[in-house]
Amino acid sequence: MDPWWFFLTFVTQTLVSIINTHKMAEVQLENATRQREASLKLPSIHKTYENWPLKNPPEQILALYPNHLRIFISPPELEYDKFRHLSDPKDHYFPKIEDRLSSYLLSLCKHYPCNDKLRPTLLVDKAWESKRFGGRSAIIALAECLESEPFIVLESTISHGKLNLQVAYKGMGQKEFFYEEAIPYFEYHNDISLAAARARIEKTASSDKQKIQVTPKDITIEDEEILFKVLGVIHCIVTSWLADVHHLIYHNAPPLLPQLLPDLIKELPDFLLNDTNPVFIPLIQGVVKGYQAVFQKLEETEQRYQVPGLLLNLAQGIASLHLEDKAWAKELVAKSEHCYLQLQGVTLTERNDFLSLIKPRLSSEDRKYFKELKSCLSLLGEHDMAHQVEQTTGLLELKTDILTLQTEVIDLLKEVGTLMQDAKEKFACAPLNDEESSKEYEGYCSQISAEIDKVEKLELVMAVVAPMSAGKSTIINAIVGQDLLPSRNTATTTLPTRICLKQGLAEPVLTLSLNTLNLFQMTEKQLKKTIKKDGLEKIKKEKLQSYPHLWELVHKIVEGKDSLMKENISGRGEIRRMLTDLNDMIRLCILITDFNPLANISEFPQIETSFPEFLEAQLKIPSNLIGNLVIVDTPGPSESMQHDVLLNVVREQLKISSIVVFVLDFTQLKTEAAEDVKKEVREVIDNLRGKDNLYVLVNKIDERIKDKSSMSEERVREFVKGELEVTETGHLFEIAARSAFRASDFWYNLKQQSPLNMSSLLDVDSVIRLFEEAYGAMAEDELEELKTEGDDRKEKRIKSVADRLWKKSGFQSFLEKAVITLMEDVAPRSMNSGFLYCSNILIKLQNSLSLKNAALIAEIETLEKQIKELASDLNELGSEKAKSVERIPEILTEFRKEVENYFQRVNANARIARIKELGDEIGSFRRFIDWILRNEEKQFEFDNEAEAKEFANGKTLTLLKEVENFLDGAYKNILKTLDNKYNKLRQQIERIPRDILSKASERLGKALDVKLKPPEVQLPEFQTTSYFKSFSGVSTKSKQTVAGYRPKKYSLFGLYEYIGKEAIMKTETKYVVKQQELHERIDELLLKAIKDTKEQVAEALELEFHDQFKKYFNEASSYLTSYQRDLQHEKDNRGRDSGLGKLIREILDELQGNASKLIDKVENCRVQNFHFLNKRP
Repeated sequence: MDPWWFFLTFVTQTLVSIINTHKMAEVQLENATRQREASLKLPSIHKTYENWPLKNPPEQILALYPNHLRIFISPPELEYDKFRHLSDPKDHYFPKIEDRLSSYLLSLCKHYPCNDKLRPTLLVDKAWESKRFGGRSAIIALAECLESEPFIVLESTISHGKLNLQVAYKGMGQKEFFYEEAIPYFEYHNDISLAAARARIEKTASSDKQKIQVTPKDITIEDEEILFKVLGVIHCIVTSWLADVHHLIYHNAPPLLPQLLPDLIKELPDFLLNDTNPVFIPLIQGVVKGYQAVFQKLEETEQRYQVPGLLLNLAQGIASLHLEDKAWAKELVAKSEHCYLQLQGVTLTERNDFLSLIKPRLSSEDRKYFKELKSCLSLLGEHDMAHQVEQTTGLLELKTDILTLQTEVIDLLKEVGTLMQDAKEKFACAPLNDEESSKEYEGYCSQISAEIDKVEKLELVMAVVAPMSAGKSTIINAIVGQDLLPSRNTATTTLPTRICLKQGLAEPVLTLSLNTLNLFQMTEKQLKKTIKKDGLEKIKKEKLQSYPHLWELVHKIVEGKDSLMKENISGRGEIRRMLTDLNDMIRLCILITDFNPLANISEFPQIETSFPEFLEAQLKIPSNLIGNLVIVDTPGPSESMQHDVLLNVVREQLKISSIVVFVLDFTQLKTEAAEDVKKEVREVIDNLRGKDNLYVLVNKIDERIKDKSSMSEERVREFVKGELEVTETGHLFEIAARSAFRASDFWYNLKQQSPLNMSSLLDVDSVIRLFEEAYGAMAEDELEELKTEGDDRKEKRIKSVADRLWKKSGFQSFLEKAVITLMEDVAPRSMNSGFLYCSNILIKLQNSLSLKNAALIAEIETLEKQIKELASDLNELGSEKAKSVERIPEILTEFRKEVENYFQRVNANARIARIKELGDEIGSFRRFIDWILRNEEKQFEFDNEAEAKEFANGKTLTLLKEVENFLDGAYKNILKTLDNKYNKLRQQIERIPRDILSKASERLGKALDVKLKPPEVQLPEFQTTSYFKSFSGVSTKSKQTVAGYRPKKYSLFGLYEYIGKEAIMKTETKYVVKQQELHERIDELLLKAIKDTKEQVAEALELEFHDQFKKYFNEASSYLTSYQRDLQHEKDNRGRDSGLGKLIREILDELQGNASKLIDKVENCRVQNFHFLNKRP
């Protein structure tokens, strides 16, 4: 039976538990430690055991490199056999090749060094004492005494002219072992020596080679040398294979033998690689089967993601041997492709389908795999397939630039973090024992973790804005692939909602932050209190008569015992219910109370849902390439209720958005509503960072078919370009959102149907709505006709309808351009901080290591002198810092004068603008026109208190926002003025620490080139709305009006009676807002805003200057202190022996080498990022 399958059985029985258990390796190490300690206590009596085969006693073997894989060889003949005279008479002669075998294995072990954490291996050569010891009895003795340690034994025996190789393997902390034939007995003279002689003679023979007869007499020393080489290579192959399996299981180290094989066999003659050779080819076959058996077991563990790469690596190694039979390697490639797709959840039936199936699922992690696949296919001569793979790799490069960049930044940060952790640990322990440096590197580790978290949670924000009923919710629902957001004919969205598309979510989840949850629970209590106080029916009649859709919420608030608000809600229906309640609660609050939650909310509701697979396939990009795309559903600017409050909310969301999508209703473009649309779009544009990130979607474009007189595509483009001033032609898209949503919703629901039942599928709502959208009134007939078709025909027809609707909707083009814009522009810019941080700390580490290394060989007098000089530098720096700090009040006084003068001008301008703005805004109200003809006191009457407060509060906020715009302009002008002054001052400040550092660097003999980057002045973002409180200046007045007439008898001078009519009078209460009170309130808030702003600017300047001065000087001081500390530490530790100093230098050199490599990688990534950002025109 094949010996490698015996080994497979052994691996299955003894090591599967180790493979499947995460922490078993640590447990085995602990057990091994305990077992080693127990074994060390055993007396040397083990040496007297009858079958102990080694020269060294067990305690010596155990004490040497614990937990390393040990290799012992028992060659055909030992150089010195202690019990040779006790051995049986030999029936053969075989040269002593122990030294040669050891030489081959020592060369092999350079790839498995004993100081390697992944593959710790030790060759214990010339340890076998006598051929008298052998077989299973010797292995039992080894396993008993070396229970804690793993080992390999290669035992060669010769009998009747035949050679046999037995191998033994035992894992860590095990008593059981594997012991079987690696190569069965073969006639080494005939199969190797004679074959070598034949090959040699045939090279020079001119006659028929078939007639050449070769005898043992023809064998030369050269032929014998080939035999020795063959035995050396066989020992290396078997050892490498067993070592690979061991280290893969215990240390997750990838196998090395596939890469080593070409070099191992390059000196062997070609005849050994023929299929007819009974030695080498069967050995390679056995190794391949053994690897496959282990990989098959790995597929059942968490290491299964490594299997495709491992198989491909093995195939590449076999292909590089250039064997006549390439079937083995091709079979391995096919198996690799199959496993690769299996991990993606796809089954490969035909190998030719591999590339077509993998293209929609490409990710940055595929780059390495496809590069190796192309190389392997080229080696196998499958050049057409290799070319297709190369094309796929090119597609991968185009599609995964941003994901690659993100992954590389994360990997780079992790590498830097690993280096800092390594430095921290090495400096904390002997022989360095530098606790202060260790703590410094520990701080870097925590900061790097924060940077990694920031890059991993990359959020790309797309805000969607639309007038009421333009189809905004339908558009968002189409993108997320399910009916997630509520929609109705009345305005729905008052509160912005974030929809975050992530991977691996089973169902959508709505989350309210703790602050938001508390705010709405308090709002709910306030509403309940107000409703009970004023009376339910009275509120519905007087304040909610025009808002019947809010009545249900009013009843739920009054009648509910528990709060309607929850921190987490899952499921589509519950999320729609919660969002409806949240938005309606705000509207209800505005109508019946003085409290507005929008003025106090800072964190908006967030829905997390998975990116729909249907959309991934349509966009032809991998799902993880999207990142965390965040769609923000914003209130429409046309909503009348609390317009100014909502506009402020919208403004803030637009500022933080990467792109903004404005939705227009095609049916409204040529109506009277078009003027309102223009105003709304301009309102949005005014609050953007620029028009470059604005996209316009013209929705309901399918209505063009119904109305032939409607605007053509060219007229729509002209309207958007001319009337709305959106000139980016690539940013306008005509869409039919409802069609897109019907298709997207169908695909989402289809995925939920598992297993797929075509009969019941025709009755699913999403399919019915899909056909209604596609066929209108004929939908029912189409569905009935489809019921008579077979299942395959049904499935194909329904999917075809969904595809056609999606393509006609126009969504494809918009999504591709919008999403790619997010990926290609926004994400890399947000990663720059990671590059900068890595660069800074690596340079600092490298400088420190260079100085420590130099200090090791410096004279003690030199160290003492430099320490004193550095102390002098620090004193000088401290003195210069004190002088600079003394100048701060003078500098700040000059800056404050600039600020005061500017704000005096701003105050006057703001008052003028306020009066003009108030007149314009009031003039737009029809009731003001009517009132101005009757009154001179300039007051405004309203039928109810809610409308009066809405008017007063809304106008106050609008004017305050205008004031804020003035102040914002003031800040920008102030920044320009201060920036000029600050730049001159900055040059002076920079020069002082830089000169001191340069002087210290030159004196220390290091070209540190420390550059202090000037800090940026960052004034706070001023928010005048923080001064806003609900306006309470609403008064009431009563007046008599005629409510109707009733009949009444009248007498004319007492002589004549007639029936007339008498007026029925009623008293009406009017709610009044006086313009003078508005003036006074706005003046009060304006003065307070300017006063507070000046104080904020002054405080910011003072804090900023103090902070920046400290930053400049403290950073320089930290460098000098670090230099001084490094030198002092070396001075204090002088006296250590030279061996310890050498070890320290090795540690420092290793750290410095790793730091240098990472600095180069950081620079390469920064260059790549720069080119990526600037590759588009």
